[in-house]
Order: sequence, then structure tokens, then C-alpha cells
Amino acid sequence: MKRGVKLLLLFLSFLLGAGVFAFLIWKEGFDNIVGAMLDFGWLAFLGFVGISLINFVLYSLRWQLITNSHLPKKKRVPLRRMYMHRMAGYAMSYLTPAAQVGGEPVRVGMLMSDGVSSKEATSSVALDITVELIAYIAFIVAGVILALMTGLDDGGS
Repeated sequence: MKRGVKLLLLFLSFLLGAGVFAFLIWKEGFDNIVGAMLDFGWLAFLGFVGISLINFVLYSLRWQLITNSHLPKKKRVPLRRMYMHRMAGYAMSYLTPAAQVGGEPVRVGMLMSDGVSSKEATSSVALDITVELIAYIAFIVAGVILALMTGLDDGGS
């Protein structure tokens, strides 16, 4: 794709996103949004965003380790690129009904745009999502076991 077309698409996407964002702020009301933020607290909000960004870096680092273990040194993808690819996939997941896996094709495509073969890109994304889902299941099972061991279910629930 030519550079001019990419820049035009980037600009149009930005305009579309900014327009949707402005519409949602207008629809909800700026005063309501500010009031909710003040009720929640700026420190709590910044803490939440900070923890989320750190968590996202760790997810990207895991995916980078999985991906780069299959690649020669010259083709390895830096963490910054992995972070941006993961963010793009995460954003796409919000637009699809499949919350956990909706953005995975985007992640595969973005890795391929970095010169990673389709086989390696697909396998690294599949392995990354598998590790993530196994961790989710393990935490759920641990929570249920902990609830049963501490008698949390005694109330007839």
C-alpha cells in the first residue's frame, strides 16, 4: 500500500473515531462525565489506568517471548511493536461479539506486516491466547476451590 493511501486511511480513521467519541460525550453530557470522574477520584482513575498499562505491557512481553522464540535474531519483533499490535487486536475485540478472540486475526495480520510468516504469526497468536485462557480457567477453579474450602457456600447459594 502506498504511503499516501496509508496516511489518508489513518486520517479518516482518526476523524471517524474522534467523531464517535465527540458524539458519545455530547450524548452523555460533559458535566455528567466530569461528575462521575470526580466521584470516582482522579487518583483512583490514574491508578487504574497505570495498572492496566503495566498489565498490557506484561501481556505484550509474553506474546513477544512466544513469537521471538521462533524467529531468527534479524526478524525478531521489538516490544513496542508487539504492544501496538496487541492494542490494535484489543480494540478490534471490542467491535466483535467474540470478546476474547475477536482481535486475533488483526494481531496475525499485523505480525505478517512485520515480515513474520503466516504460519509463525498464527501459531504465536494461538499459543498466546491459549496460555491466557488456561490462566483464566486456573484462576476461576482456584476461586471456586477457595470458596468451597472457606465455607462461602454455606448460605444455601
